[in-house]
Amino acid sequence: MNLSGQRFGRLLVIEKTAEKYKTEYLYRCQCDCGGEKLASSSLLKSGVIRSCGCLQAESRLHDVTGQRFGRLVAIEATGRIEAGSMVWRWRCDCGNLIEARLKTVSSHCRVSCGCAAREQKKRQAIAAQEGCGRIDGTNISKLRAMTPASNNTSGRRGVSYHARVRKWQARIMFKGVSYNLGYYEQKEDAVSARERAESMMYEPFVEWYEAGQVVPGDGQSPRTAGV
Repeated sequence: MNLSGQRFGRLLVIEKTAEKYKTEYLYRCQCDCGGEKLASSSLLKSGVIRSCGCLQAESRLHDVTGQRFGRLVAIEATGRIEAGSMVWRWRCDCGNLIEARLKTVSSHCRVSCGCAAREQKKRQAIAAQEGCGRIDGTNISKLRAMTPASNNTSGRRGVSYHARVRKWQARIMFKGVSYNLGYYEQKEDAVSARERAESMMYEPFVEWYEAGQVVPGDGQSPRTAGV
C-alpha cells in the first residue's frame, strides 16, 4: 500500500523512497512546522512517529509568557521550532512586535526589536560629530562665531544682494538644510529677517548644547515658524 498523500499527526506523506529500514521502505514526510522526516509505514500507522521531532521539543517547552529579557517581553509561543529553539512572539518597549527564538533572546544575543542598536549607532554618530565640532549636522563653533564668509559683500552673514531680482536676499542654514527667508528692497529688512531666524533656531540650539539638554523644537522652517 502506498501512503503518499495521507496524513499521520503533523506529518503529510509526500512520497515513497528507495530507502529501507529493515524490511520496510521509508516514506518522505513533510511536517506542519516545515521540517521533513523519513519514516516507515508501520511507525506512521501505529502513531509512534507523528512529527519531525517538533512535538517532543514542544513537550519540553519552557513557558516564559510575560517575562522580560532586555527590552523584550514574551507574548506567546508561535509553535515553530528553529535550530532547536521555540520561536516566540515578543513586544519591544518601543511598541514593535517581533518573532525571535527563545534561545537567542534569553542568552541576550538579542535585547530589542532593533531599536537599541539603532540608538547606539545614533549615539556613536553624534559622538563622532562632536569630535569634529559638529552635532546633529550643525557646526557649533560657526554658530557661536557668526562671522560672514570671506566672499560676503553685505557684511552680514546670510544676507546678500541678488542681482537678477535686484533685491537683498536673506538665507539661513540649519542642520544641513538651507532656508530662504525672502527678498527685500532694503538691506536692513533682510538683516532683520536673518536675525529673527537666528534667535529662533541658532540660539536655542546653542543653549541646549551648552546645557546638555534635549534639543527644543524640530528645526522647523523659519518661514513656517513666522520668520
